[in-house]
Amino acid sequence: MKEYWLIHPDTRQAEFFQLQDGRYREIKPVRDGVYCSRVLPGFRLNLNKLWEEIQ
Repeated sequence: MKEYWLIHPDTRQAEFFQLQDGRYREIKPVRDGVYCSRVLPGFRLNLNKLWEEIQ
């Protein structure tokens, strides 16, 4: 597994980890709250929209 996500809908928190040099490193979304996957090229997860949908 090269990447994993922890999504906490109750607290509206998300953590993203990518495997780099044999260790998982936390990757922060870009400024506008969008996470860009390395495993799924072109896939972007907009956290602001995700939290709107969960309400």
